[in-house]
Amino acid sequence: MASYELWNTTSGNLVGTFTSETEALEAVRQAVETHGLGYGDAFALGRETSRGTSRVIASGRDPVDRAAAPRPTGSHRKPAQRDRIA
Repeated sequence: MASYELWNTTSGNLVGTFTSETEALEAVRQAVETHGLGYGDAFALGRETSRGTSRVIASGRDPVDRAAAPRPTGSHRKPAQRDRIA
């Protein structure tokens, strides 16, 4: 099963590991809501496959834009499950 990691590229810290991209983007949305839009510019979102292959799928303003995108009608997002918050 794939997992998603949210990194702070300024500090090099892992912000959290998530079971879905939706959960990771919810963490981005919450961080920007709490700390301001500029805070999100340092995020990089990565995806790791069950085989351990990782790649960055969004960085800079892109994770913030994805998190701000309207949710599809009938969408139910669960609260983000964070392992650690930097």
